[in-house]
Amino acid sequence: MQQLFVTHRLGFILISLYLISGAASICYEILWTRMLSLQFGVSIFGVVATVTAYMAGLGAGSFIGAHWARKTARPLRLFAVLELSVAVAALLIPLLFQILDAQFAILAASVSYSVWLGLQILVVTLVLMVPALAMGAGFPLILSAVQSTRVTLGGIYGINALGGAAGALLPLWLLPSLGWLSSLQAVALLGCVVGAIALYLSWRNESSGVVSVVPSIQRPATKWLLFYAGIGAAALMLEIGWTRLFGMVMLRTEYVLAIILAVFLLGIGFGSLLARYLTQRFWFTLLPMVACGFAILSLWWLPTLSAWVEAGRFSSLASALWLQGCAVVTLTLPVTLVLGAWLPLLALRLRNRFQSGVWLYGANSLGAAAGTLLAGFVFVPSIGSSATIVLGAGLLL
Repeated sequence: MQQLFVTHRLGFILISLYLISGAASICYEILWTRMLSLQFGVSIFGVVATVTAYMAGLGAGSFIGAHWARKTARPLRLFAVLELSVAVAALLIPLLFQILDAQFAILAASVSYSVWLGLQILVVTLVLMVPALAMGAGFPLILSAVQSTRVTLGGIYGINALGGAAGALLPLWLLPSLGWLSSLQAVALLGCVVGAIALYLSWRNESSGVVSVVPSIQRPATKWLLFYAGIGAAALMLEIGWTRLFGMVMLRTEYVLAIILAVFLLGIGFGSLLARYLTQRFWFTLLPMVACGFAILSLWWLPTLSAWVEAGRFSSLASALWLQGCAVVTLTLPVTLVLGAWLPLLALRLRNRFQSGVWLYGANSLGAAAGTLLAGFVFVPSIGSSATIVLGAGLLL
């Protein structure tokens, strides 16, 4: 009985830590987007570059972490080291970009615009992918750490997403209050606290065998990985399209990105937690139709949102963010609820929830990175934001 109490308490502490970790990781993403917007002067470039590097790092890191989780007897200790490393990297990245900025200024005068832009994309992706790889590797490690508790795949994924939703909104308070650099330092301190607590828990529990090792990470059939990668690509096409459209009628791009991310992650979190009640097989037929239909309806309702924003008189920035955020929730939440339910439902259908969940998470994140690049640099410039949303909705269906 005492052992059962210990594992339950450990499970609660671990999901709480992963909630805070999710909040910190999305804070980093928003603050890095702000940095790149100031660095390159084109807000949508900062969004696309950051999100691409972030999602690609999460996907590749998940596969790397799956390998580590299979080999280590102390997954929680490795998770702690990764959290501390991300916090240190977050503090060093601004210094690195200050150095690179001087080099870019010299280079810009000697190469064509397309070469200069391509070089920036490459450098940004390589630099930001390093901490994103560590974040992605944390997912299979934390799954390994909760194996002996009653925490489910949908629970750990949903809680992390809800933490991310809070983290997306936190910079909206931090930036006006503390400024950009102090905000980044505060979030890095939060990451250090998470890493330190995880290190302490590892010392207390892993040596006694409370935390167990994942015996194997079984790879699902390739068709399921491709399907779920396609869902990731479609989801980010919708996110970029919505960020672009809402940014034209609402606040500045980094604020719109924060709201869209918060709504996305709020829906994914609740959708993942609600998936345990959607066990009937017909949901696999119904959910894509729901997601596609509401994505199209968001375009139909957009003129109404635009007219409301034009006529609105907001007493403060906080009031504008709150009311406009509620409007975005109304337009997009049904789609994001479906996106959140897909991972635990698909893992349940494949009958090995933790093991297949790692592979599906990685494939989805890599698909999301591809969708971000296609949306930001191909579809939005060539066919427009509205058509990109229609394309993403069709891909979901």
